[in-house]
Amino acid sequence: MDINKEFEKLAEEFEKEWHDGHEPQGIDDQYVEE
Repeated sequence: MDINKEFEKLAEEFEKEWHDGHEPQGIDDQYVEE
């Protein structure tokens, strides 16, 4: 079990969501997906 790889994957996903959430388009996209 490689904790570092798991952490890096989570960090990348979190960073991507954070950037999407701080862009007007990202918020609209989230509502469309739901």
